[in-house]
Amino acid sequence: LFYKTYLIYDKIKKEIIIGVIYMKYVKTTDLDLDTTFFHFSRIDNRNSIEQNGLVSVAGGENKAGDDNNNPTIYFSYGADGVLKAIDVWIKWEYNRLRLQKNFRPYPPKEINEEIMQEVYEKLYNDFKNRNYYSLNLIEGNDPNTSDFSFSGIDRKKQLDYNTYLEDMELYKQGRIHWLPHYPNKVMGWMYGSYSNFENGNVMQETWNMNTHVGNKIIPSSRIQIIEGETGRTDGLSIALEIYKKYRNKLSNIDLSRLDVFISYALEKYQTDKDFSEDGTDIGRRPVNLEEEKKYQRINQISTQSLGKQVTSEMFDTRLIDETEKAEKAHIQQLDKRQH
Repeated sequence: LFYKTYLIYDKIKKEIIIGVIYMKYVKTTDLDLDTTFFHFSRIDNRNSIEQNGLVSVAGGENKAGDDNNNPTIYFSYGADGVLKAIDVWIKWEYNRLRLQKNFRPYPPKEINEEIMQEVYEKLYNDFKNRNYYSLNLIEGNDPNTSDFSFSGIDRKKQLDYNTYLEDMELYKQGRIHWLPHYPNKVMGWMYGSYSNFENGNVMQETWNMNTHVGNKIIPSSRIQIIEGETGRTDGLSIALEIYKKYRNKLSNIDLSRLDVFISYALEKYQTDKDFSEDGTDIGRRPVNLEEEKKYQRINQISTQSLGKQVTSEMFDTRLIDETEKAEKAHIQQLDKRQH
């Protein structure tokens, strides 16, 4: 259990409130993993999350589509959401590395297994250096009184669908001679058969959810660090435990890339000195402050938002208003294209 004094500065009321942060570890056995909200973050961000809460990010490592203009916090819902998210991440990393290496055949048409092996190695090391967090979130459509909505829009889906509509118009006009598809083949492969694109669906998937767009912070009083049955808190150990418990429940779902990665990870895990029985939990290792600052820069986390714990009732109303206007404009534009 961590205890740290913090200050909340309310710009409107000009009051300073002194309180105590309680961010604790929670066992997987004490969570309902079917309904847990999972957030995944670097171990080097642990101190910052404890002190400042989770701060909405615009772009950076989580960038998707036009996220530079849409600060948000990403998470997965339920253990099945975690497994699907890893499966997608494997394929997303493969596609990124494929383009970087100028390997032209696109998935799923052809997969370069050497590149895929590089992806497995990268993810293994990445998961070792992450923590999973359980978030206590409030569901609802109003960003003033809730954190997220199950009916929220996936911005990457929305952008891809808008592109599809534009291409279909060009196809009808005879200006292009190939039939557009939604989703496009690469995106369909990455999102997997467990994602819903039917009839132009642009809603968020449980493996890829985000908070209402805007300058939102989830205070550390609503965040817990997840600890596995063996006492380990690194993301790899948690992912392996969830896979062992839940993969059979998803036997009818194609998670083949996840399956291969888990086999690779389990074999390496057995001989990895970081996971020896008498070793310390790497998930609790001291935080590297230089790395923490580096990722704050990458993820464009404003220093003005740090050190200010806020509650769900304290939002930047101006930002919310602008966000709602942008959302309405998007919907109206989509409506025009569909009709």
